[in-house]
Amino acid sequence: MWKSLIELCADICRRNGIKKLVWSTDKNTRMNHLNGCNLTVHRDYANKSCPGDYIYNRLGQIAKEVNRKLSSVSSEPFKPYQGQVNADDGLNCRTAPVSGSVIKAFEDGTVLTITKEDGNWGYCGEGWVCLDYINKIASAKDLAAKEESIMDGKQFKKMYDEINPTYNTLDEVPSYWREDIRELVEKGIISGVGGGKLGLTHSECKAAVLAKRIAEKLK
Repeated sequence: MWKSLIELCADICRRNGIKKLVWSTDKNTRMNHLNGCNLTVHRDYANKSCPGDYIYNRLGQIAKEVNRKLSSVSSEPFKPYQGQVNADDGLNCRTAPVSGSVIKAFEDGTVLTITKEDGNWGYCGEGWVCLDYINKIASAKDLAAKEESIMDGKQFKKMYDEINPTYNTLDEVPSYWREDIRELVEKGIISGVGGGKLGLTHSECKAAVLAKRIAEKLK
């Protein structure tokens, strides 16, 4: 989680042209952006504890690690890599990042070779795809690692689908939740995913029923 947070912060900096993340423990310095300070917190502007003491007390370390990543970008040459599409409805390939015209859509599970990056977009030979929906699986030349990673990904997805199945009809919903879900559908609270399909996962059903029963208790 920590590594993901650092990657996220570094990505935000890159996409917004922030060369260095600057933190100060002094509230006045932060709010007035003195000494180049560009990192503030919610508690500076409202009576909140956000982002919580755990993160707040480590923002100096976060800035340090993010800056290390930002400064190393130019010194490390880009290396092409294999990525696997992770998008149930497919992933659009565009003529340019963000707003380019759609050329085609790659199916979920398609393996692409990313040869260059622009922010969170990658060029795959035919066009640009959003890297938010690409799982990096291996370097472009490491075929053995590529095959192993793809297999791991497929096995994980299969396992996840088994423990968190999707129900497309009311009859597929477990009997202990069925009437609650039926009532939520009839009242229009749950509308499904279109085409007459319910499209609710096991965990989503559980959350919906729990929320419904809590609301009924509080009436």
